[in-house]
Amino acid sequence: MKYSAYVVPTRGQRGVTILELAIVVSLMLVAFFLTAVSIEYFRKNSILSAAVEDVFTTVSSAQSKTVAGENARAYKVHFSSSQVQLLRDDNLLLGQTNVDRLLQIVPPASDITFTKVTGYSNGGTIVIRLKDLSNQKSIIVSQQGKITIQ
Repeated sequence: MKYSAYVVPTRGQRGVTILELAIVVSLMLVAFFLTAVSIEYFRKNSILSAAVEDVFTTVSSAQSKTVAGENARAYKVHFSSSQVQLLRDDNLLLGQTNVDRLLQIVPPASDITFTKVTGYSNGGTIVIRLKDLSNQKSIIVSQQGKITIQ
């Protein structure tokens, strides 16, 4: 008896049906959309984390400059919904950070001002959140000058 590598399809084995093809394509689309959503979530959270680090650095810088007695001045941080400004006590602008268009800053009731020598502040909470409200982080400045991220 001779064996052949080629199998002649019988009546029930004619190839891929349109239903099987539709199922495979739909599974591929579901996998694609799940991946796209995960990537977008990661991207937004990366932008949020970077903005929080920038604001934290600005607030820490104001505190460090005040404690160090740089130019014999006190320093403060002013907030709006889209930017953070580092100012001297005479309102001279020393630096400005603009946040991404996807983010919104909920500023504290007043500018955060640090006291010379001690580094104490008037305290406040800065909330930085995604405009779609899916995530937010807070920077808390205590009256004793401790700065934390939550």
